[in-house]
Amino acid sequence: MMNGDEIGKLNLTRRELEVLLLLASGLSNNEISNNLYISNSTLRSYLNDMYKKISVAGRGRLIIFGNSNKDAISESINKINENT
Repeated sequence: MMNGDEIGKLNLTRRELEVLLLLASGLSNNEISNNLYISNSTLRSYLNDMYKKISVAGRGRLIIFGNSNKDAISESINKINENT
């Protein structure tokens, strides 16, 4: 498990972090796209960027990462929101 500062070092954007939380919550790509008002193409781009930044291969590994680090991801989102 990572803490918020470690998650911050991955250089994920706020939107990528939001996608990661929704993905870890079990939502499908269509559900995530609808929830965030983005296209499926944009979502796929976020997912591909996250695979590289987190160094995971595939959706399943990304879901495991998200589930293991939900609190830290939420903390990172809150820090970003405080700074904007």
